[in-house]
Amino acid sequence: ERALFFDRHNKVAEAFLKAYPQLRALAWVTLSERPYKLSPNRGMPDASDLGTVISMVKANPGFMGLKFHPTIDQVPANDERVKVFLRELAKLQHPLGLQYSVLIHGAVDYGEPRQIRELAEEFPNLNFIIGHIFIDNTVEGGKDSWSRRLEAMQLARDLPNVYLETSWAPWGIILKAIEIDGSDKVIFGTDLMSGTHHEKNN
Repeated sequence: ERALFFDRHNKVAEAFLKAYPQLRALAWVTLSERPYKLSPNRGMPDASDLGTVISMVKANPGFMGLKFHPTIDQVPANDERVKVFLRELAKLQHPLGLQYSVLIHGAVDYGEPRQIRELAEEFPNLNFIIGHIFIDNTVEGGKDSWSRRLEAMQLARDLPNVYLETSWAPWGIILKAIEIDGSDKVIFGTDLMSGTHHEKNN
């Protein structure tokens, strides 16, 4: 009952919340047409109109915040197009008195820890979750991922409203995150099994 789920088609998430009101979800914000171009078989995501998304979150207490994928959209996490959504989300008061959260895919160029730090400091009443404890998905793959992942861990340690999510992260990275931040700052995620796609999970 404490898990968060999302689908890039928000109407799917709405339907699940209606059928299972004990669940909690994030509304996916799409800022470009790239998700459709990358995987057209999944269909075009719901239009992420500011008023529509915020109204949906406000109307349904099952929605606990927003999900952004800056890498797919090719829109930096600290871009003004992201901040307009965060400003409106920060104005809302959850009917259960809970704090709204924002999940951001942490990756090179578009979801950098420094960009997420800027958001977390500008919006202290929102929780920020760094997806994958940061991931290097460039062609070179992993060239500088350790230093950035360490930066993400330090960010979660420094700011009370920043958390880390474990999918795609190798076990050693997860254990290091728990060592630096404590287990209450590290959230189990199932986007892809932890241990990375390069390792076999026993």
